[in-house]
Amino acid sequence: MSSFTCISCRVAFASAELQRAHYKSDWHRYNLKRKVAELPPVTAENFQQRVMAQKAQVEQSDKETCSQCGICKKFFNTQNAFENHMKSKKHKETAAKQLQMVQSEVEKQNQKNKEKGYDVAHERAQKDTVNQALAEARKSPGPVKRRVNNTLDPAKVEAIRQLRGRGHRSSRSKSQPDEEDEGEWEDEDEEEVVGGDEEMEVDDSSEEEVDYPGTPLTEKQCLFCAREEESLDNNVQHMTVEHSFYIPDVEYLVDLEGLIKYLGEKVGGAFFCLYCNEKGRTFYCLEAAQGHMRDKGHTKLLMEGDAMLEYADFYDFRKSYPDYQAEGAAGGVPEEEEPVEKEELRVTDDETQLVLPSGSRIGHRALQRYWRQNLIPSMSHRTTGREAVGRLMAQYKALGWRGDYGEAAQKKVRDMQFVQKLKAKKRMQMGVRNNKFQPHLRPQVVF
Repeated sequence: MSSFTCISCRVAFASAELQRAHYKSDWHRYNLKRKVAELPPVTAENFQQRVMAQKAQVEQSDKETCSQCGICKKFFNTQNAFENHMKSKKHKETAAKQLQMVQSEVEKQNQKNKEKGYDVAHERAQKDTVNQALAEARKSPGPVKRRVNNTLDPAKVEAIRQLRGRGHRSSRSKSQPDEEDEGEWEDEDEEEVVGGDEEMEVDDSSEEEVDYPGTPLTEKQCLFCAREEESLDNNVQHMTVEHSFYIPDVEYLVDLEGLIKYLGEKVGGAFFCLYCNEKGRTFYCLEAAQGHMRDKGHTKLLMEGDAMLEYADFYDFRKSYPDYQAEGAAGGVPEEEEPVEKEELRVTDDETQLVLPSGSRIGHRALQRYWRQNLIPSMSHRTTGREAVGRLMAQYKALGWRGDYGEAAQKKVRDMQFVQKLKAKKRMQMGVRNNKFQPHLRPQVVF
């Protein structure tokens, strides 16, 4: 017996995704209205039949409302009157006269073209030859081909990228699938691959403005109600006391203001639930998203899976490492990043996910625009807010917080250490490849 059911429609589902999709369907809304009217629910087949019958009735009413004869320029209120007019002798005579007039005009135009030495049939044959050559050129394989994947609707991908995508988009992600070679994977030359990677890395360094459906909240506005405080500290205190909002691993937080601003963009700009993230319901206004978080108790952050990477730039877990030494300590020389051992790198069979030591999975960057479209923007200047974090920790301690401890806390620390080392290694590789360690002066004269 499946645990995912709909009481109104009396159906069961195999997964939670199918259940959430059913709640958004017209069939479910129709049965809800019948339930309010104390009527029994209808099946999916019966609902489709009713929809088709309603459409046919609307089309029939449109036909019976008004009909027009394009030749005689007359209007008729009923379909029977229109059909009788089409069969009448007067209508047929008018149609024949109009056809003769059109034919005579065409003959006159052809006669003028022949006198000028212009052959219409010859030009039409030339156009057909050119069109045929263009069609063959499109079908013939070229020297460089693009990789085509038509698994997603281009319109839906564009809408999701505008609403949930954040920076780090490559030029290849904007390419549309070809209509002729639908659903195929084509080969790609090495030059095209290398060029595409370089373009992707250049585009990654620049920010793109996102058109949000709403207005992002500031750091002084509450994420869960319409209240606005005078400062960031008062706002965080209000969310902690009134909404039980808790920031995990606050002792490692280095950018409180940036984190609150980013959460304000998610809630006020894209109408996201902070805990459901992208897997929950879809909201179309700020009040609906805030009401959902208050009613469901989702006034908290999701810190597992891909969400760890989403908020990683606002934290600094280095002081939790056993071999960590603060700057200016004995020796004065910061230790180099330890290389990631190959034994720790466990990749799935399809090579699209990286398995961390604790079992969590991180997706490949090539597929990030499909299932990890919540990247934070790269900030050139960022205020750390050490004092604000200290005051926030004091508030948490006053409420009885003693910090994370136990096996779960150690597992999270190991995961974050692994993730940050891996990010540092990738950043080093990109810097070596693009030679971006320091700015260089290039002579303006080429010898």
